[in-house]
Amino acid sequence: MAGSQSTPGVSGHHTNKRIRHLKLRFVFLFLSILFALWSGETALRLYFKHFPDYDIEMWRYALELKAGVDDGRSHIHIPNSSSVLMGVPVQINSKGLRDHEYAYEKPAGTYRILVLGDSFAFGWGVAFEKTFPKRLEAMLRSKNNQTRKYAAIEVINAGIGNYNTAQELAWLRQEGIKYEPDEVLLAYYLNDPEKTQKEANDHFWLRGSIIRAFLVSAGNKILAIFDERRRYDFYYRSLYSEQRWRDHQETLLDLEKTTRGRGIRLTVLILPEFHDFQHYQFSDIHKKVAGFFRDHVCPVLDALKEF
Repeated sequence: MAGSQSTPGVSGHHTNKRIRHLKLRFVFLFLSILFALWSGETALRLYFKHFPDYDIEMWRYALELKAGVDDGRSHIHIPNSSSVLMGVPVQINSKGLRDHEYAYEKPAGTYRILVLGDSFAFGWGVAFEKTFPKRLEAMLRSKNNQTRKYAAIEVINAGIGNYNTAQELAWLRQEGIKYEPDEVLLAYYLNDPEKTQKEANDHFWLRGSIIRAFLVSAGNKILAIFDERRRYDFYYRSLYSEQRWRDHQETLLDLEKTTRGRGIRLTVLILPEFHDFQHYQFSDIHKKVAGFFRDHVCPVLDALKEF
């Protein structure tokens, strides 16, 4: 009957009303998600500002002080950048080093040492003047003040966090040799045979998210509980499997040839793994690395003996 039929205008009105409601719900949901993310980002940043965490600080280091490059170095320090990491001020000079400004040209009569290494040489969590390159410099200068053998001694800190030997060699060839060093001190850490990882090319909003950094860190720690291959001890030993060690020796030989070919003295400092000195598990790796360098007539210092 005519009285029971719906009016087209009324039906269209109800449809438009439902669409508006759906749009409002979508907008509300979208804004709620944005607010939750903003709240999470803010809360985590405030928390880790007062309670620094190694992984989160490393994420900040990469975000604030590093830039990716399309060569064997993978990443470098951003010149003239600065931050506070692990509660310590960090200042990068105009050439991308955590050190004073040094001209490439070496002053006459100066003995110049260039320190290659990763975050240990860089001085992670350590005030600038207490990094081992600066302490070495102070010690050598004090000795030189007595002998007057050189007009000056300079120890330049070229340590960059997350570098392996291949990246250190690439940096030496592209940048380090410009400093005309008399000696290169390689600060060798047990993870130096790692393969070079390309710098992540994520969008900044994703790369700059502390929520993402926190979830990745937490996920890796949980996985390490159930997967022994993710434990640090298993991981370090895997780097010295027969094939990996053979490949790494080629890189070490390239470094030795690069320095020798330019008349640069190469000295190697083997740094220990710092997790557990009472039950140290990697003495055999120290012997393997030290033996390789001694076979190639490179002076070797094993810092494990001092701990």
